[in-house]
Amino acid sequence: MTEINLKPLINTMKQCLCSWKKWNLSLIGKTDVLKMFAFPKILHLLTVLQSPEKSYIKNIQSIFYDFLWDTKPDTIARNLIIQNYPDGGLKMIQIESYIHGLKATWVKRLKCSNSAF
Repeated sequence: MTEINLKPLINTMKQCLCSWKKWNLSLIGKTDVLKMFAFPKILHLLTVLQSPEKSYIKNIQSIFYDFLWDTKPDTIARNLIIQNYPDGGLKMIQIESYIHGLKATWVKRLKCSNSAF
C-alpha cells in the first residue's frame, strides 16, 4: 500500500523541485522550498499510512539533499544542517524523526478519543 501511494507522490515532489532549480536560491531559500512546497506533498501519506521502508526514507532524503546541494557532495554535515539557526543549522527536515513524531501524535489522539467515550 505504501508503494502504490507514495511512489507517485515522490515523482510529483521531484517535478516540483525541478521547477525550483532554475532559480538561484540561497541555502535558506532552498530549505524553505523543501519545507513549504516539496515535503507537504507527501506529508499526509506519511501521517496516515504505516511507516515507509528505510529505502523510501533514504530516497526522499537523497532527493532533498540533491536539491539542496545541486547534486554535488554535501558541504555541511547533515547532523549540523538539521539544527536550529542559533546553533548554526538551517532547520532542515530530518525525515525519519519527523515520521516518528507524526506517529506519536496518533497516541495522543487515541488517548483523547477513548477518554471521551
